[in-house]
Amino acid sequence: MLRQKRLREVLEYDPMTGIFTYARGKRKGKIAGTSHDPRGFLKVQIDNQRHLLHRLSWLWMTGTMPRWSVEHINGDRTDNRWENLRE
Repeated sequence: MLRQKRLREVLEYDPMTGIFTYARGKRKGKIAGTSHDPRGFLKVQIDNQRHLLHRLSWLWMTGTMPRWSVEHINGDRTDNRWENLRE
């Protein structure tokens, strides 16, 4: 299971914009996440596991994965700003 510490080693998150960027390596500073999810969510692969970015936003901000689903308040599944998410 992905932990907050590992997430912060791999990615950086800006809660004001909802954008994740890579924290190191040759992709450092580049935007992370693709929209190949048929439901419209953005996802990224960390340690050979796929993760939905809105759930990673929750982990980044709270230190735990959400127990239930995370809803995008404005209905835009690519808008991962912290103020736009609720459990």
